[in-house]
Amino acid sequence: MREFKDIAYISDSDPGHTLDIYLPETSPDSNQSNAQLHLVVYVHGGAWRTDDKSTVAYIGPGFVQASDNRIAVAIINYRLSTRNTDSVRHPEHLNDVRSALEFLTTSKEYPGSEQIDRNNVFLVGHSAGAHLATMSVLDNAEQQ
Repeated sequence: MREFKDIAYISDSDPGHTLDIYLPETSPDSNQSNAQLHLVVYVHGGAWRTDDKSTVAYIGPGFVQASDNRIAVAIINYRLSTRNTDSVRHPEHLNDVRSALEFLTTSKEYPGSEQIDRNNVFLVGHSAGAHLATMSVLDNAEQQ
């Protein structure tokens, strides 16, 4: 398993704009030069106020191993709403998720990007993360 932590999907120093990527050592079809991996993108929960990708880091290796090394996993952070007066508010969380998805599906600037099948990206989340995942898909469909 190859793990790459704290990859910035927006070029700033905000830890809320980072993601971790988990890749198999080799794909089952590694003897084929065009073998590509499906990508699971996981959005953490926490009521938009707590947690981050580190609280669900076990999911990356678990999904890769359960798939028999046929998928890659990205676990994303998004900025949180706190009690601070300068804290982000909705829809900034959603915009962060969209930015991470755009980065993962268009950029070639992250480890393993050449192995990703950009036509097979699966969005998964828990609690607030599932809500953000759903909104990003539904909102995107309305805009097209």
